[in-house]
This record gives sequence, C-alpha cells and structure tokens, in this order.
Amino acid sequence: MKLEIPEGPFDAYIFDCDGTLADSMPVHYEAFLKTFEQLGVTFDLTEQIYYGLAGVPIHEFVGNINMRFNTTIDSHQVDEWKNKFYREALNQIGPVQPVVDLLKSTVGQLPIAVASGGTFHCVSRTLKIIGVADDIDALVTAEDVQNGKPAPDIFLKAAELLNVDPGKCLVFEDAAMGIQAAYAAGMKAVHVETHPYAKL
Repeated sequence: MKLEIPEGPFDAYIFDCDGTLADSMPVHYEAFLKTFEQLGVTFDLTEQIYYGLAGVPIHEFVGNINMRFNTTIDSHQVDEWKNKFYREALNQIGPVQPVVDLLKSTVGQLPIAVASGGTFHCVSRTLKIIGVADDIDALVTAEDVQNGKPAPDIFLKAAELLNVDPGKCLVFEDAAMGIQAAYAAGMKAVHVETHPYAKL
C-alpha cells in the first residue's frame, strides 16, 4: 500500500480507526450479520451496502438500514449485540501496518488524533490491540459530537482538542463518508484503500 501524502506543510495528523489504522472492517461486518440474525431480521446486508455506510455512527447506520429495507430495528439493541459480537472477535484484528508505521514515525513531530464514528469503548480497545493507544494526543468518537460523518464535526473536534487550525490538519481515511467529512472540515485527506467498495 502506498500512501499519497499531499503537499503540506501540516501541523497535525488525524486518523480514522476502523479500516484505516485497524484492519477491523471485516470483523465489524461479521458482527453486524450475527446481530441481525440474533434479532431475527431477514434482509441481505451486502458488503457493498455495509462499506458504503462505513464510518457513520450506529444510530445513523441503523436509520439508513431501516429506510433501505423498510424495517424498524432498534439502534440500541443493534449497538448492544453488535458490540458483544465484536468484542468476542477482537483477537482477529490486526493493524493496517503502513498506516500504523506512519503514525508511529510521526510521534513527537506532530500532534496526532484519532477520530472515529465508533464508540469510545470499541475504539479505545482497538487502539490498544494494534499498539497505538499511547501514541495519540486526542481521541474523538461518536459520543463526542452531534453529527457523524459525512458531517465535519468529528474532525473539527479533533482539531480543537489538538489546538490546531483545521486547514493545517491532514486526515487519513478509508471510507468515502470520512473523506467527505474531512473536506467539509476544510482539511486535506489521504484515502487509505483497505477494503472493497470504498469508492470516492
């Protein structure tokens, strides 16, 4: 994987977690499939649909699914079961090594944030598993902002916590909605191509 770093200079790096730093998207997908089976919901959550919604908070994810399939799934139930199945499979998660290597090479040179549409519990656990939890200066998750990706809120919050002008931040993202959010925040972005259907 080659990361195309745009021309700077940059005063901070902001990384998405799932699919960018952590090779966890397939694990999340399987957890969703098990969750919907557990809840007795029958529809075809294809990889294309799933990856098309990558990066959005759980309540928005479920809201989109409900509209798409004319269902009335409760997002809190989905969150509870999906997190359970995800935690049970945490040992399957590994790093996206080129991105983790870049992050670690940046420590001490630029402030670093992780901005993820996931929950604090899942994201913080994932960062520990891939060995970068102690390397970041700020963590922003879905609980910290009102609007999820593709709204810019999560990246603007990260820049605020780092005390850096948003226009001087570079975002690393695997998902189209995350890239849109970075651009909406006035930031440049690097597309990390780690999974199928991540078309921009």
